[in-house]
Amino acid sequence: MPPRTGNTSKSNIELVNSSESDTTIIDYFHIDNHKSLIHFSDSTLNNFFQQYDPVRKRDIDYVSLGNQGSSAFSQEYTFQKNIGYDYGFHQYDLYKKNISTHKFYTVNKAFNDLYFSPMAGQRNFIVKGLFANKYADDIDFTIDFERINQDGFYNNQFAKSTSLGVSLSYSPSTKYQLLFNFFTNNHNEEINGGVTTDTLFNALFFDIRENIPTVLDSASTRQESRSYHVNQFLRLTNDSTLLDMGLHHHLRISEGYIRFYDNGRDSFENKFYDSFKKDTRGIRFFMDFTEVSNDIDISTALSDKANLTAGLQHNYHRIQTDVGAFSVNNILLKGKLLFTPNSSIHLKSQLQLGFLRSAGNLLFENELDLDIYKGQKIKLGFNFSRYNPSYLQDELILTQSSIWQNNFAKIIESEIWGIAEIPFLKSSIQLSQMIIDNSIFLNTESFYEQNINVLSITKLIFKNKLDFRGLHLRNTILIQKFSEELYFHLPELWTKHIAFFEFRIFRSNLLTRLGLEGRFTPSKKASNYNPFLGQLYQSDDTIMFYPEVDFFSTFQIDKFRMFIRLENISDLFRNDILYEVNNYPQFDFRFRFGIRWVLSN
Repeated sequence: MPPRTGNTSKSNIELVNSSESDTTIIDYFHIDNHKSLIHFSDSTLNNFFQQYDPVRKRDIDYVSLGNQGSSAFSQEYTFQKNIGYDYGFHQYDLYKKNISTHKFYTVNKAFNDLYFSPMAGQRNFIVKGLFANKYADDIDFTIDFERINQDGFYNNQFAKSTSLGVSLSYSPSTKYQLLFNFFTNNHNEEINGGVTTDTLFNALFFDIRENIPTVLDSASTRQESRSYHVNQFLRLTNDSTLLDMGLHHHLRISEGYIRFYDNGRDSFENKFYDSFKKDTRGIRFFMDFTEVSNDIDISTALSDKANLTAGLQHNYHRIQTDVGAFSVNNILLKGKLLFTPNSSIHLKSQLQLGFLRSAGNLLFENELDLDIYKGQKIKLGFNFSRYNPSYLQDELILTQSSIWQNNFAKIIESEIWGIAEIPFLKSSIQLSQMIIDNSIFLNTESFYEQNINVLSITKLIFKNKLDFRGLHLRNTILIQKFSEELYFHLPELWTKHIAFFEFRIFRSNLLTRLGLEGRFTPSKKASNYNPFLGQLYQSDDTIMFYPEVDFFSTFQIDKFRMFIRLENISDLFRNDILYEVNNYPQFDFRFRFGIRWVLSN
């Protein structure tokens, strides 16, 4: 079993009024730091408990097609760290469970974390369940399940996302640890192409949104994936304060498929597919994939000052499309350095070099953490990557016909960044400057192009907390400046503000919060959505400013939590409609509630 640490800095759950007895142990660890346990703190009113939607349950929101569980995209441009083979489909990444974020629980009693949130009928809901238990002195078991089921309110808008993560941890000694994982992620979504007009929202009978005509009525997409992981950690040296060596092997087997089809009678005549028509019977995208990955590394730690890891990773991909199958082999040579000369200085450096299909690819990451004075911290970093275009950018086959065969150059990105944390102001400021060469983008016809110009992105993120007695404010501001806005579909300014009162009632037994949550984006250039690519692309339209404001209340008594939300209350006072993606309306004014119950026995 990993040693337990008192450090909860990696946990996004704060301790507030926990009533766990001293004899109950509920800890967990992540795969990237399997030697350190993090204590589970029983407080869920923090960390966006009032927000049920994964798109918004974070500091910086994603944008979606308007329905719960629909395709979602980040509003923030981030540095590309993956230099391996990329299929190019990421519209459901937000909902997926994976080994990087999975929590391996170790407990001394059965532990359950249950969640349910319905809205507007029995077929619109989110349900989550986490169970952990120890079945022997050396075996820990965790199962983590989540389902989003949403019929939606417009025609052909159904979305369902089901994710499951299972882990088994076996630690017979302090020298050996075996971790087994299984993940499955299934995503089904009907795509209506957006509404055909915005003139009917306030007309008679059209308050029932299914009556508003949409572009598509039979398009649908499905993505399914399963992955199996076996991680083995072997300590090669005896207990020593001077030298500690370890061997790690990770075997991963993944398989799945990606589908899109529209076999509607009018799909061939529909102008939505004008640039891609090849078959009068409809339009279809089909891809099966299998991946086998072997990753082995050896680490050497010199006391508590330095840790050096070197390893090799081989990835085998087999892809089956409508017109045939092919395989891809990648090798990555990897190295990592952690250096801590004293308690105030922490240096992290990582290097990856690609061979075979990834020949010439490179990832170089550096982070320096400095503890300046009384908790005031500064983080500085430099990143560089060189990577291949994705499969989707290279090739597209629809309905057994080749749409494009591209021969793009490798993309090159570099980033200089810094974060300053100011505890006495409860604030942090993050500033980064990125340079991108050979960037690839989708034009207004939804075809990929490579930009020969060097693009620059300047990004600033400001986070702040203000607390005065029972009044609490949480502010997040995102500013992005692009050298050429034409190639990006991201906002230059986006802000989120949460204000709430916190107090206790019923003899101080019920912790209560009443608040408002607002998200604001100035008028911006709209993005269209391509359903078979799963990508946003350029539009000549504009999305106008809309003040998105929600009311919420949360309640906590012992291990039971509840929230109530009145969403998009601006809709009660305005005649226009909220959009995040062109022609895909967001929810009107809605009521929603949710409950969470944490149990251990």
